Amino acid sequence: MKEELLQYIWKQQQFDQNDLRTTDGEELRILNPGVWNHLSGPDFSEARVEIGGTLWVGSVEVHMNAADWFTHKHHLDRNYDNVVLHVVLENDHAQVKKLGLPTLALNGRIGSNLIKTYHQLQIQKDHIPCQSYLDDVEPMVWRHWLDRMLVQRLERKTLAIEHIFERCKQDWLQTFHVLLSGYFGQNQNKEPFQEVALTLPMKTLLKIADRPRELKALAFGVAGLLEQLEEDEHQELEKLYRFQSAKLSLEPLSIPWKFGRIRPAAAPKVRLAQWAQFVPYTESLYQRSVRSDLRDWLRSADLQLQDIRPKVSRGFLETIYINAVVPFAFFYARQTGNNELMELSLDVLHDLRPEKNRVVRTWAAAGIDAKNTKESQSLIELYTHYCDAKKCVLCNVGQSIMRQAL
Repeated sequence: MKEELLQYIWKQQQFDQNDLRTTDGEELRILNPGVWNHLSGPDFSEARVEIGGTLWVGSVEVHMNAADWFTHKHHLDRNYDNVVLHVVLENDHAQVKKLGLPTLALNGRIGSNLIKTYHQLQIQKDHIPCQSYLDDVEPMVWRHWLDRMLVQRLERKTLAIEHIFERCKQDWLQTFHVLLSGYFGQNQNKEPFQEVALTLPMKTLLKIADRPRELKALAFGVAGLLEQLEEDEHQELEKLYRFQSAKLSLEPLSIPWKFGRIRPAAAPKVRLAQWAQFVPYTESLYQRSVRSDLRDWLRSADLQLQDIRPKVSRGFLETIYINAVVPFAFFYARQTGNNELMELSLDVLHDLRPEKNRVVRTWAAAGIDAKNTKESQSLIELYTHYCDAKKCVLCNVGQSIMRQAL
């Protein structure tokens, strides 16, 4: 058994509670197991327990063995001074006495079926640990958990957006500009593209938005990729860049670009050329991202960007929309208290076809087919942060399966 299972058992109170007593023989009543803490500090806070007729309010720490208190050096950490109950699996009388804390030992009080089911989930070799149990999961459990996964995914993405927002001194348009720019680089070159956008802010680019050659010269010059161009264009844009860089006090970035194992259509020079042509439309696309016509963003972008060469594919626009525009709208709505936009940002992905990638195919092989992007995003979040790490006790689906084992 792992400690996370023991924490789950304590949280759900899934053990025999007849005649509960501490290891010192004092009568124990659990009024509230507390709030499960997944960060540093005691495992549960705000617990309420009655020991020997006295009410105690504070933290609960859970360990496999009493000695773990000393192994984890909690006796040296003042954050554990308010622990009112130590919950362990195995009772080591010498260690419990040394600790001097009221201790509850759960050995012999936990059902064997629960432990067996958890063990089976942990040793499962399928990519989805609970694959063989999925038919028994209630549809409502699935629906509610997938909804939660979408919110969790958007909340996680907003942490990265918030960092950009602060770097941009809380300038909304500039934040949008940097965020979208990163997706032109995809995973391999996200950082260089964002640095280009930070070096070339929208307030600078809007002044030359009607001069595409100067835009391209600035983009390739700051990126340090002028040598990637054909000789004639290289010479032309280098002259334009020298003039603009002197005027704006610009220097080429020192961040390295990645060129290996990238499809030709996504090569840095291709994406950078598209990015320079995308810039004049950024402000209008930003406006659509924070209004009620968010649902119409893709169609509008498709129309506005049809003259860009090399052409920006619909698939690439969908990637930007799903991973940048919608999370940005969610972040903007939360920061400004726009509940209508927040609801819309959760709903718009329902209208898009599901994504095609390894994780979505893995779920399909397990019998779970995503019907739209809203579901594929939820399944990606679930797989990445729960299934792949076998965090079954933190997953509502896994908890539902373990409850059935009681």
